[in-house]
Amino acid sequence: MRRDEGVLIDTVNYDYLYPCSELKNKRMVPIRARLKARSMQQFGPLIHHGGEEFLFALKGSIEVHSAFHAPISLGEGEGVYLDSTMGHAYLSTSATDAEILCICTEAELQQGPSASGSTPDGRGSAELVSPAPAANQKFRGIQGRLRASTGQRHRQAEKLWQSSRVSTDHRSFACEKNEPLKFVIIILGILHSFACSMQIGSMTALCKGAGARVKLDFSATGRARVIAGTLFGTLFCVAAAVFVDSYNFPDLSEPKIRHALLIDILLPTGLAAPLLFLLLHKMRQLSIAHRDMSIIATTDSLTAVLNRGAFKMLVDAYLEQALKQQPQSAAAFLVIDADKFKLINDRFGHQKGDDALQLIAQSIQNSLRSGDIVGRIGGEEFGVFLPKTSPDQAGIVAERIRLQIRELEFPPATRAHMLSVSVGGVAFGGNTVYDELFRVADQCLYSAKHRGRDQVVFERLAA
Repeated sequence: MRRDEGVLIDTVNYDYLYPCSELKNKRMVPIRARLKARSMQQFGPLIHHGGEEFLFALKGSIEVHSAFHAPISLGEGEGVYLDSTMGHAYLSTSATDAEILCICTEAELQQGPSASGSTPDGRGSAELVSPAPAANQKFRGIQGRLRASTGQRHRQAEKLWQSSRVSTDHRSFACEKNEPLKFVIIILGILHSFACSMQIGSMTALCKGAGARVKLDFSATGRARVIAGTLFGTLFCVAAAVFVDSYNFPDLSEPKIRHALLIDILLPTGLAAPLLFLLLHKMRQLSIAHRDMSIIATTDSLTAVLNRGAFKMLVDAYLEQALKQQPQSAAAFLVIDADKFKLINDRFGHQKGDDALQLIAQSIQNSLRSGDIVGRIGGEEFGVFLPKTSPDQAGIVAERIRLQIRELEFPPATRAHMLSVSVGGVAFGGNTVYDELFRVADQCLYSAKHRGRDQVVFERLAA
């Protein structure tokens, strides 16, 4: 080819020169263009068409605008690659009209001259001229074919653009369809978090209809924990299934999405609910068995108070904890022994003797606070530990126990024998151990027996 030979297309925004119009059916075609527009207002709407382009600034400086990217400025000798299906425009930023070289791909070539030059936006007229004196009849034939392909190429480009917009709208619609699912997942997550954060223990609720107070036991041995764990565990499994499956929803139609949601709800519900219920039910049974075994191991089977080992363990734990506190609070230790208990067994039998021990243990418990500790430490001996109790208060408690046991009817409804107890006690306010407390209290008990029984002897342990 030679300079200024080829097919010239004159438009409002560009002057396009096709120097090698016989390359129409090849892979690419070079186009030399002169840019006229200086602003987007002057250029008008962005244009788009099929194929790809490479732009190279031959003269002056230009600015490339596109639908999805910031404007790009090119000086002489600089170039840029462009996807022509995206809306674009070329502006001259020089004092004079700039010139560029466009290399268009085959898709662009098969549809005739570049859409930028064939005015798909309706701006200007595309007139083919042959400025070279040596232009022959072949160029005039190409001129007619280029004019005929202009409308067809424009329609194909518009169809491609609309297809791109439909694809984008579909993705947007898919995202909108996922919004309710995200909301459902958030709600299920909040419900599960609320279930996990509920305090383990007992929670009291009011029944508005009957006005009665119902205690919901969420401890390890309560049924409410099994029901709540099954419910919220199943909801969590459903939420997890929906969340994982939601990544496939943009590629599914609306009926298939409904079908997938149905499976995501029914399958975890059918599998997780019975398995969770069975697991939590078995855990509850194990907790109940552990509780019962703990009670058996620490409780005296006859009197239902602590046995000697459990009583000593609790007192030792309190004394050890008291060592860490400053100042240490006062406390008291009592040893209570039934008077003439062998006479009761000989007169009424061992069964009635057991009944007498039960009455004495119950009377002692009724005389104490909820935080006090009572245990059976011998055949007819009971130990009482009174934490945070002054010596005067401990003496009052010991005397109250003695008087209440004296008023018991034994055997019941006959009052044939009067029960009585002797009490030995020790008050302390410093560091000590169980064995020392028991030794001093036992000495006081021996003194009460020696003085005639049915009385309290109390001593204060030096700090």
